[in-house]
Amino acid sequence: HFASKAKEFTTFHVIADADGRIAGYFFAQDCGSYLEVEEAAAADAAACPAILRHCGDMAAEASLGSIRFRVPPSHPFARYML
Repeated sequence: HFASKAKEFTTFHVIADADGRIAGYFFAQDCGSYLEVEEAAAADAAACPAILRHCGDMAAEASLGSIRFRVPPSHPFARYML
């Protein structure tokens, strides 16, 4: 799964906590007017704000107007966003 997504979404980011441990990751791509996040995962709810902040920074740096998260409503990150 990881290898196939890495080919499709070339922008892969790992989020580390204050101790340097992996807290989450996401796959994203610049779609011209928005950032599309295909997959996001967090070790726990505490990592969700960092993932969202990193996606926001990435979109802002590329002057993209919005971020689309392609996760189901039951996904823990989607529940955080609500």
